Amino acid sequence: LGRMLYSEFPKDKDYIDFLLSSRISVGLISFLNDVSVGGCLGNFQDCNARLNFLVVNPKFRGRGFGTSVLREFELMVRNNGCVKIDLYADENSRDWFKKQGYCLGNSSYGIFYLSKKL
Repeated sequence: LGRMLYSEFPKDKDYIDFLLSSRISVGLISFLNDVSVGGCLGNFQDCNARLNFLVVNPKFRGRGFGTSVLREFELMVRNNGCVKIDLYADENSRDWFKKQGYCLGNSSYGIFYLSKKL
């Protein structure tokens, strides 16, 4: 994921290192003609998964890359015994995740908790 330089992706190396070491981590990158167009970072433990980040290069949005990355993440964690995915989203991505089958939970200060049973 180090090659992803999109503004949405966290720049704090210590935070990313923490995420990678805290549980079993999953990082995915989607490529089109050797150009990274999007990716995600998540982790799982026992039967639950957490999607920490999902980003798509603004030039490639609306073409299904985010959906493909999300589906691959769901498949990977399901194949490792997870039965639920949790995530936090802002107002810009909340409705997109709802279209992907995620259920809205609590919200606070413009941050929304969503989850999906696999």
